Amino acid sequence: MVTKRWRILLLVAMIVWSIALAIPARSSEQVDGAEFMAKVRDATNIRAAGSPAFRLVAHFEAVKLHQSTGPIRGSVLLNWISPGEWREEINFPGFSQFRVASRGKLWTARDAPLEPLPVYWAEQLMDFRSSWILTPGEDTGRSKTRRHKGVDVLCLEVTGNSGDQRKLCANTASFLPITIEETAQAMQLAEFGDYGSWANKRFPRHFQGFDNDRKVIELWVDELGPNQENASSLLIPPAGAAIADWCDDAQPPRILSVVPPRYPDEALHNVATGNVAVYGVVDVDGAVQEPAVVESAGKALDSASLAVVPQWRFRPAMCGDNPIPMEIVIEIRFTLRE
Repeated sequence: MVTKRWRILLLVAMIVWSIALAIPARSSEQVDGAEFMAKVRDATNIRAAGSPAFRLVAHFEAVKLHQSTGPIRGSVLLNWISPGEWREEINFPGFSQFRVASRGKLWTARDAPLEPLPVYWAEQLMDFRSSWILTPGEDTGRSKTRRHKGVDVLCLEVTGNSGDQRKLCANTASFLPITIEETAQAMQLAEFGDYGSWANKRFPRHFQGFDNDRKVIELWVDELGPNQENASSLLIPPAGAAIADWCDDAQPPRILSVVPPRYPDEALHNVATGNVAVYGVVDVDGAVQEPAVVESAGKALDSASLAVVPQWRFRPAMCGDNPIPMEIVIEIRFTLRE
């Protein structure tokens, strides 16, 4: 088992509609993007060194990419002791996951071979710190001030050498995030609101995630308060857990090169479209190991995706100057032009 945090989307299709914050731009201006991002991170980082230990309880509703039935309902319990010590439990019907971080290691025990997409989404929403950090090869671009629900919001573009891009929007007065839009993510838009206080920080109590124009997850924080449990008992690794090197705020993998999949003849004949989500492990050399489909769009599209993902290359996840393996989910979207 390896550290997990990141997901990547390849747009195979010709037509993709993305969600944008529905508020008009007022002006374009020059700002120190890195400084603005640091202020946002400082305002909301309840996991910062020196912060008091806390207990967070949340619940969520999520859907699968190809599911038209009712939502998946789950729960999250996080006991945070320090940046390098915490215990997390995520449960929904038919699935449980326990993770313990301590002494530079991460122990993970789950009752399924792979982590389902709703759990990836929940973890990404609740730990959004990495979106507000510039990694090597990234830089800030254009910024615009918008008026949103009576307050000024600054939206900042961040681009990388590989062409991936994200747009970060936050309140200019409080530095509280409003949205994170990442076209290279399976969950393309994250929205944050109903901020509460913990110690001298602010943290969202309501989260929403969207894939194109479809809401795929909504999460509510029910409790955020002091941790009353004994730290030593919380940090006991789960029985049978896999262990991996780990650090707080590891830099996620970044794409260096992509081999696009071939649209299968069978899928073209049947006008088959859909999204394939592929789990993988980016190793320390930047290769994708152990690829497996976690959301299927049918045998033909699944096979086309699995054929190319091992040929992709990444800058590996980094703990300081040290590369580490990290789990990812790559979403490959197949669509056809009318």
